[in-house]
Amino acid sequence: MIVSLGLGAINCGALVSLCGAIVPDEIVNMRPCRLVTDSREIVEGDLFCALKGLEDGHKYAAEAEKRGAIAVLAEKKTDARLPHIIVPSVRKALGDWAIGVTEDDALLRIGITGSVGKTTVKDAIASMLAPHFSVHATYGNFNNDLGLPFTLLSAPRNTEIAVCELGVNHKGEMRELSRILRPHISVITCIGHAHIGAFGTREAIAAEKLDILAYAKENGAVFVPEGESLLSCIPPRGIRRISTLPFGEKEYTAHGLPYPFEDTARSFALGYAAKIGEHLSLSEKAIHAGLERILSLETHRHESVLGGFHFIDDGYNASPESMLGALRYLASQSGKRRVAVLGDMLELGEQSSSYHRAIGRFAARHAERLFFFGAYAKDYEAGARAEGMRQIQDPRENLNGFSVIKGDRETLAAQILSALQEGDVILFKASRALQVEKIIDHIKKQIS
Repeated sequence: MIVSLGLGAINCGALVSLCGAIVPDEIVNMRPCRLVTDSREIVEGDLFCALKGLEDGHKYAAEAEKRGAIAVLAEKKTDARLPHIIVPSVRKALGDWAIGVTEDDALLRIGITGSVGKTTVKDAIASMLAPHFSVHATYGNFNNDLGLPFTLLSAPRNTEIAVCELGVNHKGEMRELSRILRPHISVITCIGHAHIGAFGTREAIAAEKLDILAYAKENGAVFVPEGESLLSCIPPRGIRRISTLPFGEKEYTAHGLPYPFEDTARSFALGYAAKIGEHLSLSEKAIHAGLERILSLETHRHESVLGGFHFIDDGYNASPESMLGALRYLASQSGKRRVAVLGDMLELGEQSSSYHRAIGRFAARHAERLFFFGAYAKDYEAGARAEGMRQIQDPRENLNGFSVIKGDRETLAAQILSALQEGDVILFKASRALQVEKIIDHIKKQIS
């Protein structure tokens, strides 16, 4: 990772003070231009950050020295003859460094969390505000305790608003993210079942999401979905609770926008972006223009047409809520048949089988042809059977019904392609680890 330092550009002496580091006197006035975590990317003047990940960055400090690093942020001495800034935890030190940015209340900070839709809502809010303020937003979904500091440290010096995505997958993470960001405005998109295996219940997920307010600024605002009882309790300190609805046909019509039937991800994003625009006193004309821009934004769903087939790649991730939304979107498409290729939804804990059975039933009501693969394919199958859908024993048969498919990605692709009809619309949906985009690539190679 390369982080060009903007608001985070300080000399090493100031960094030592923020992080409580141990450091030799001679580097106090050194001022790095970039923070770099990969020694191969170092150029002269960079600060090398020795993170521990799949590999221990401390092993590469000497290479960073050869490439021109001026110092190394580390948890121990290395074999490099560079000045060392030694801290108990590099990850925590990066958060402390970012707090040096968020101490300045001239920077308005918006934090976005939720079980589904964080990146889409983040992009929508940034698009709404960008013509009127200098906005800096999370790149992609860099939303954890490393991604958030990187976002804040790289914000250009003229940034007025930081729009930051905050993601968690185990208890206690959100409090640390709130400590770093200290948001003026907080957004909780929804409380669903993503990562319920780590949290146990939706109530526990809601409690974790509400920790976005642990260090929120007094007299700030929190935007939550209308009717979500798990978010009805908001802590004191004058934080205003603003209930938000996704756009329905009425809202699209009121704003003179085309109605994208059942595109729930974009409908939520439009609702939150419009509310944020109103909260920051944008004019009605500016909000309308912002909504039109948001409609053209890309989402995690990627669509393409090849060989008479319409492919919908929605394999960025999967939870019960996002799976329902994707299947509704598929059902809204016009084509010869609606086809769904569904893989595992991961991190759902003890109730994984029941969630997959429920989605199997829902899928059978929203598509004519289904393919199930992965560890929970039999649960999908049980749901489809319960809904009355018949099984196609040979998945290569060009018939309506469901099939359980097995094999490597190339084999899966061949089975799916052999059963397709020209004009079919095909949804691919599973958790990120299953890499459904590679199945799509194999199908496209066989077509071309």
